[in-house]
Amino acid sequence: MPTFEFVASERQYSEHLLPIWTALPVGARGRWVVSRRVAAWLAQRGVEAAVVGRPLRTGGPVVVASWRDLHNASPREAVMVQHGAGQTYCLAPYTRVMTDDLRWVPIGDIVAGDGLAAFEENPTDRRWRGWMWTTATAVRRLHLPSRRLEFADGTVVIASEDHRWLKRNCGTYEWATTKDLRARDVWGSDHSSKVVKAFDPWEEDRSWGAGYLAAAFDGEGSLTQTSRPGRQNRIMLTFVQKDNAMLADVESELRQRGFTFSVNPQREDGVRYINVTGGTKEILRFVGSIRPRRLLAKFVPLTKGQMRGVDVELLSNEPIGDHEVVAVTTGTGTLFAEGFASHNSGDPKSAGHPSYTGGGQRDNVVLNVTGGPRDAGRLARAQPDVPAVAVGCPKLDRWHGDDALIRYYVGRGSRPTVAISWHAEVALCPESRSAWPHYGPAALTALQADDRFRLVGHAHPRRWDRMRRVYDELGIESVEHFDAVLERADIYLVDNSSTAWEFASLGRPVISLNAPWYRRDVDHGLRFWDLVPGRQVDGPEGLADAIAAELACPDDYAGLRRRAVDAVYSRCDGHASDRAAQAIVEHWT
Repeated sequence: MPTFEFVASERQYSEHLLPIWTALPVGARGRWVVSRRVAAWLAQRGVEAAVVGRPLRTGGPVVVASWRDLHNASPREAVMVQHGAGQTYCLAPYTRVMTDDLRWVPIGDIVAGDGLAAFEENPTDRRWRGWMWTTATAVRRLHLPSRRLEFADGTVVIASEDHRWLKRNCGTYEWATTKDLRARDVWGSDHSSKVVKAFDPWEEDRSWGAGYLAAAFDGEGSLTQTSRPGRQNRIMLTFVQKDNAMLADVESELRQRGFTFSVNPQREDGVRYINVTGGTKEILRFVGSIRPRRLLAKFVPLTKGQMRGVDVELLSNEPIGDHEVVAVTTGTGTLFAEGFASHNSGDPKSAGHPSYTGGGQRDNVVLNVTGGPRDAGRLARAQPDVPAVAVGCPKLDRWHGDDALIRYYVGRGSRPTVAISWHAEVALCPESRSAWPHYGPAALTALQADDRFRLVGHAHPRRWDRMRRVYDELGIESVEHFDAVLERADIYLVDNSSTAWEFASLGRPVISLNAPWYRRDVDHGLRFWDLVPGRQVDGPEGLADAIAAELACPDDYAGLRRRAVDAVYSRCDGHASDRAAQAIVEHWT
C-alpha cells in the first residue's frame, strides 16, 4: 500500500480532501502539501502534517481536487476528486474545419495554437453575426454518445449529442444541440431544422489548370478587400488581360471549376476585366483552392462584416451510440464544421476547461472520484481507461450524519435565517460570472429591512474580502465559512455555486439568482439549465416574494430539489469519504 500525498492550494479544495485523508488507513496517510492559509486551516483541525510550499516531484501517488494543483504536483499517478460538472460538445475526428490560411483540415489534426475561421457567437444586431478569426486553445479526444446527421446537400456529419449548431427559426437564428435538431424523415419538411451553411468545403487543386490560374492571377490579378463593420464585407477578385488566348484559357479553367464571373466590355486599349462573382464564399474558395501565392499572402482575415450562408435542411438524425469525437475549444466559441456554422467543440465550462467534470483530462490521472452517477458516466465516456467511482460528497459527511439536525437547530434563532451568497467573477463564459452586479447593495438593503427573516451574507472564497466590506457597510452579519451557513440558514440564495447542491442535499430550500447575461440558449448541465435545485428569480424585485413563498410553502420545490441532489450525489448517508478511501485502497491492492 503506497503513501498518498494530499495537495491543496485553496481551502475549498482541502474541505473535499480532509475527510478522505481521515478515512484512509493510517499507513496510507501521507503528508499534506498546501498553501500557508490551508496549513493554518488544517492546524485548527488537528492535522499537523501540513507542509507549506510546492510539492516535490516524487514518484508516489497524490490526491487532488484541483487541476491547477495537479499541474503543480506533476505526479506519476494521481487521484482526482471531482466536484464540478459540464457538458461536452464534439465532432468526429474526420470532420473538416476551416483554418485561417483557407484550408479545410480534419478537426482531429488541429492542435492548440492553430488559427481557425469563425464568427460571432451571438449577433451584435438583431439578426446578423460578424466574421471573426480565432485560435484553438485546447484539443482532446473523447468517446461520447453521438448522432449521424445527413443534410439535404449531401453532407454527412457525426457529432456528439450536445454539440450545437446555428439554425434558422422564424426568420432569426438560434443555437440548437445535435439531439434537438429535427429531421425531415420524422418531422416533415415544414417542421425540419434548417442549419446555416456558410461555405462548401474545398480541396487544394493541384492540377495543371489550377497552376495556370494561380500564375495568371498572381501576375495580372488583384484581390481587394474593404471591411465595413455592421455590413457585408466587400471583397473583389479581378483578372485583367487583353482579348487574347490567355484570357480565353482563364475563362475556360474558371468554368471547369464551377466559378462564375463577369467580363467587362473591352476598353479602348483592348483590356478586359474578369470579376469572380458569388461573393465572399466563392472568392475564398478560389483563393483557398487555387492558392495564388501573392494574393494569398495579401488576404486579410475577414472581421465584423455580416456572416451569411444558406439554410440547409436536415434529412435524418440517427443515434449511433458512443463514438470517438474531438473537442476543440476556441477563443470565439465558434468554428465552421464542414462549412456549417457550429459552436466550438468545448464550451469553456465543459470540454476544454479543466475546472469542470470531464474537462482538462491528464494522462497521469489513474482514478476519478466523483459525487454521483451523472458525472461518473461523463468521466467514463471522456476517459474510458480511467475508473470513475461515484461516492457522494465527502465534504458533507458530517452534515449527512445523524447529528447534523442537532447542530442545525442549535444554530437557529427565533426568526428564519436567510443566507445569501455570490460566486467569484470568473471570465470563462457569461454563465460563470457572478450575478452580484445585477442585484447590488440596493437588493441587500431591502432584504435587511424585511422583518420576516434574518439576513446573513456569505461569498465564494475568492470574492469574500470584497463582499465582507459590502456587508459591513450595510450592517449585515456575514459568515466566511460555508459550515456556518449550513448550521444556521433555513433558506439559501446563491447565483452559481456547487454549494447550492450541498445545501439542497440537507432538504432545505435553495433559490437561484439569475442575471441577464445568463443565456437561455446554452446547456452546460446542472445550473444551466438541467438541474437547478429549486426556485429561480431573475432580478432583485423578485427576491422578497420568493423568500416569502418558500417560508409559506417550503415543500413546493421539494421534488425538483430531490431530483437535482440525486443526480449530483450517489448517496447522502454520511459515508462518502469511506467509499472514496475504499476505492483508493482497492485501486492499489
